[in-house]
Amino acid sequence: MVLLLAGCTGTTSGGSTPGTDAGPGTDTGPQPDSGPIVTPDAGGSSGLTPRDSVSMYVFGHSLAAWSEPNTSVGQHMCWVAEAAGRPCCGDGQWPMGFEPSVFSNFAFPPQPIQGQGPSCWEGSFASTGFDVITITEANFYFETNDPTAIPPREALGLIERIRGDHPGVPIYLYEHWPPIETFTFDQWKSRNHRDFHEWFVAIQDEVNRRDPGADLRLLPVGWVFARMLSEVPALRTLGEADLFVDPDPHGTATTYFLAGLIHYMALYRERAPASLTAPDYVHPTVRDNLPAIVDFVWRDLQAVTDASGASRVF
Repeated sequence: MVLLLAGCTGTTSGGSTPGTDAGPGTDTGPQPDSGPIVTPDAGGSSGLTPRDSVSMYVFGHSLAAWSEPNTSVGQHMCWVAEAAGRPCCGDGQWPMGFEPSVFSNFAFPPQPIQGQGPSCWEGSFASTGFDVITITEANFYFETNDPTAIPPREALGLIERIRGDHPGVPIYLYEHWPPIETFTFDQWKSRNHRDFHEWFVAIQDEVNRRDPGADLRLLPVGWVFARMLSEVPALRTLGEADLFVDPDPHGTATTYFLAGLIHYMALYRERAPASLTAPDYVHPTVRDNLPAIVDFVWRDLQAVTDASGASRVF
């Protein structure tokens, strides 16, 4: 698999990067091919305290922000935030290399290279008031890197550097989506996605086992996204070409919109507003079925728990 690093610079929205996934864990939430999961608060209050605003820095790649128009998760998270009347901004960077892990190849001091919506930048990484940090591994390591070895070791090094400038700021492991390559689209949505989710779960668990103070949270975008495509009836008509442009797989604007929607609900800790509409460039099937999509995402995020029932996300 090839990770494309787009030559995008500056802090404007609209980039993205290739994704990653999670590994075997004690809990993964519902199966991609299982029926809808209904939690007690699926239709109402979750008991969570929402964040009033999010200023986000992304240690990401092209499955977070790519070079094509409207392919940034931060851009679309801020679209949802605007509909909710919540302040939102974001910056980020791509890795400067890949071996032995993307985690060990981000520049310090960080710079605002990757567009993630309106820029938060105020002089430097340390002086900018980021209140959420996301980190991610490359998806092409999924079948070769033991999720209890290299990725957690390198992630802990990155977390330590982040903590030097932003102690106490919550850090999320962004689980994007695996390559398609030799899989059919149906296989990608089910079996392959479950394995990929478990890979990310294992990285999260190993990081927190080695350093409980890391309190690394999971942002299970790819897992929820794949389940949504199977379990929201209207979305079953979407094909691979509606969502991806290559086997890596870089997404269409529709995919990055849905990833940004999931980011919003996970990071702001609240359901997206009923007034939400999708941009005109998003696939009409998604635009016309947003209430069902929002309900599914909010319910599914709350179902991603560990063996004790504790949330991996919130």
